[in-house]
Amino acid sequence: MIRIGLVDLDTSHPAFFTNLLHRSPDMRVTAIYDGGAVQSSEYIAQFAREHGIPQICSSLDELVAQVDGGMVLSQNWDLHLERARPFLLAGKPVFIDKPMVGRLSDLNALLVLAKQTGTPVMGGSTMRFAAELGALRDKVTDLGGVVSAFASGPGDLLNFGAHVVEMITAFFGAHITTVSHIGGNPSHLFRLDQLDGPPIILQLGGGQNGPGNGCVLVLTTQRSVEVIHPQGAWQMTDATLQALSRFFREGIAPLSLAASLQAIQICLAAAQSRHHGVAVALSDIHPNAGFDGAAYTHDYAKLGAWQHDGLSARSHYIKS
Repeated sequence: MIRIGLVDLDTSHPAFFTNLLHRSPDMRVTAIYDGGAVQSSEYIAQFAREHGIPQICSSLDELVAQVDGGMVLSQNWDLHLERARPFLLAGKPVFIDKPMVGRLSDLNALLVLAKQTGTPVMGGSTMRFAAELGALRDKVTDLGGVVSAFASGPGDLLNFGAHVVEMITAFFGAHITTVSHIGGNPSHLFRLDQLDGPPIILQLGGGQNGPGNGCVLVLTTQRSVEVIHPQGAWQMTDATLQALSRFFREGIAPLSLAASLQAIQICLAAAQSRHHGVAVALSDIHPNAGFDGAAYTHDYAKLGAWQHDGLSARSHYIKS
């Protein structure tokens, strides 16, 4: 049996992933560690009872020693690097929930640490496993290819923005080079330029996340206009489970860590472009660029947002 440990039960995602993993014949969540940023000790104990998880650990090191792999699910993305570090040093594969990180410095440090340890890392939004994306990719080939694209998603620039941006990179690949803020308020429009491909217009902050207002991808092909509206993580269970199973069994992630992290680079470049009013190349993101994970998590906990999937706190961009 492959023993999985959960780190931080801040959001609705731990229940989703636990139920998903327990559908597997040989993977079980066997231990929990929670840092107390959002949930109470009573909530943690109840979660363990409801999901049949035998161990609640008093430290992250204790958890790492008891499992074969981990899932870092903290709402505060500023904790993700340090939460993942002991797994990487122990050579145990770790999944990092979206957004994998929120600062360029953490992104670069995670890449270095993963390379140094050689430990597999998987993470990001499950949006990339939407069946609609694969079906659309097959279809547009027969329609002469993509001429232009528009993508939209609700919520803030990073926490929910990561979903729509990862939808884009899942379809087109990790080939975005430059982000330019076009304008808008309260939602914002950006132009994404690719190394080799059509321009993409991205709308972020398009209303509140919820039924009927999820991510949308619109493609103009040589002969048609195609629209998909992926139904969210809860409808992607089979593909997500397949990817997690291969990751924890074989240490093989669906894509490279660098490719996974491009969605974060795009969000950082978008915020920087919006703030300064200039196009920002992904290679020129300011070293101090980031979103304040602690501030977001404070608002998230105050709102009780884990109980309301459509509720979004406000992104706090660290001006650079």
